[in-house]
Amino acid sequence: NSRVGALAFAPNGRVFASADKDGSILIWDAAARRVFRQLHYPKANSTVRSLCFSADGEYLLVHTEEQEVYLWRVPSTPRR
Repeated sequence: NSRVGALAFAPNGRVFASADKDGSILIWDAAARRVFRQLHYPKANSTVRSLCFSADGEYLLVHTEEQEVYLWRVPSTPRR
């Protein structure tokens, strides 16, 4: 039972990312309301402060409470 600490929508509106307080970063298919990818960042017990997609929706920026930043390439369209 985890709580969402950060949320961001990709510019195309088809995908969004959520970061739980337990450290999970999930990439969602907005239309299907299902997770299609899970990201793991190096510090599992670090809290995500914010998420942001790039303008083209291909990258997700993750900012943690330790002031660290991670960048992932993520699909902007879910696999069907």
